Amino acid sequence: MKKLLFFSGLVVFFSLFTQCKKEETVKPEVKTVSDYDGLVTQEWFKLECTIVKETAGFFPPQAARAFGYTGIALYESISQGWKDPVSLSGQLNGFSAGSIPAVETGQEYHWG
Repeated sequence: MKKLLFFSGLVVFFSLFTQCKKEETVKPEVKTVSDYDGLVTQEWFKLECTIVKETAGFFPPQAARAFGYTGIALYESISQGWKDPVSLSGQLNGFSAGSIPAVETGQEYHWG
């Protein structure tokens, strides 16, 4: 009977001992632009293609401008998520230097 109580006590002690361990703090992984797929971009351009095809009076010059503006906006929205970003601001007509707000350091962004 004493052996049964002793072994029961050991089982309880070790089960409590193994449950009382220090929790490890897992630091969230900082994601970059490369960690996301391009599905949002693909779907956006598919929608834009549909609009171009099905909208009356949407001729090639207007379509080219729309695709160009979309491409520039896409590039500028994710370029700061790269290691050495190069902005197009100041390089294009009407796109003044410093017009794009910088990302805040220490903040996590969903680049997708």
